[in-house]
Amino acid sequence: MGYKSKAVKIEIMRLNCSSCNHVKLLDDFKVYPNPVNDYLNIDIGLENSIFNIYTIDGKLVYKGNDNIIDVRNLDKGVYILHINNNNVFKSLKFIKN
Repeated sequence: MGYKSKAVKIEIMRLNCSSCNHVKLLDDFKVYPNPVNDYLNIDIGLENSIFNIYTIDGKLVYKGNDNIIDVRNLDKGVYILHINNNNVFKSLKFIKN
């Protein structure tokens, strides 16, 4: 009876470009509340962002571009929000109560 674990690799990539204003702005976003019960709000200030939510073991549970995400149907636990804006990526953890 061996213990099996599933490794999850999360990469955070940053595009370095002096003429790309959106790269600097990607650090200026807010995600709240954290922990969250019903709705996760994302204030990014940029258009064309895609938001993916993954379980801690890497299963995709949400994909969309709404800045307010209904997470009521998610189980309690830790999730990863992955933001993609014109191939500039940012990931962060949040807790669903």
